[in-house]
Amino acid sequence: ELDKRAHQAFNALRLLRNKYVHFVCPEPRTFVMATQLKAWHYALHLLEEGLLPLSAGQKTMLETAKKEMMLSEDFLDTRFQEVQPELDKARQAGLKVATCPTCEKLSLILGDGWPDCKVCARNDIDPETVADKYASMWDWSWKHPKHGPDDDVAWCEM
Repeated sequence: ELDKRAHQAFNALRLLRNKYVHFVCPEPRTFVMATQLKAWHYALHLLEEGLLPLSAGQKTMLETAKKEMMLSEDFLDTRFQEVQPELDKARQAGLKVATCPTCEKLSLILGDGWPDCKVCARNDIDPETVADKYASMWDWSWKHPKHGPDDDVAWCEM
């Protein structure tokens, strides 16, 4: 069963496809791209969540496609908008949401196990590395992973 928002995104893309195939699509390019990017977000999410069993080759192709998608600022912005409910839920649960050092969106959830970015879907970076990257984003001279400009994210008990 699909999430309501995913279903709406796929349906909107289907309707656009029908316009292109059977008629002339009067929609502006920006609208078409926004619709397509939103559908890509949900398709990627479903594949990452294991909707279908993928072979090793398919997993490699998915990772290649994902890396290319993550280079698109428009795609990252779309994902950021679509994951806002998850980020709000994390904040309400008392978790910190910080700027991700990988995609640079305010989408990195801290405080519930390993850091987890809801935009670039990075959840494989150890906390010390995240703290170091986060601190170096704000201070180029940053070197020590236990002292940082944001004591809520990187702290030192010394």
